[in-house]
Amino acid sequence: MEARLRELFAGIDADANGALSREELATKLRADSDLQQLLEGAGKSAHYVFEQLDADGDGSITVDEFVKLCAPYDEEADDEDEDADDFTSLITGRVG
Repeated sequence: MEARLRELFAGIDADANGALSREELATKLRADSDLQQLLEGAGKSAHYVFEQLDADGDGSITVDEFVKLCAPYDEEADDEDEDADDFTSLITGRVG
């Protein structure tokens, strides 16, 4: 599970510096229409999701923060729908 989350993180980390910026996360969220609908329906924004994942409030999301905060939701996604998009499932858990 951790390896899968690290791979997902790497796919979002466009500049490969080991930390997600607000822009990198926002780009991923904008690229996924299902996530856009989910966030809009919940009255949430990319900023909200970023704040939820930025555990130490330093303005970036490290791979360790990402793994630690997403692991419980990744397990739920595995239980519910093995074919679901990983990132969509993780954000659904964080927003829902």
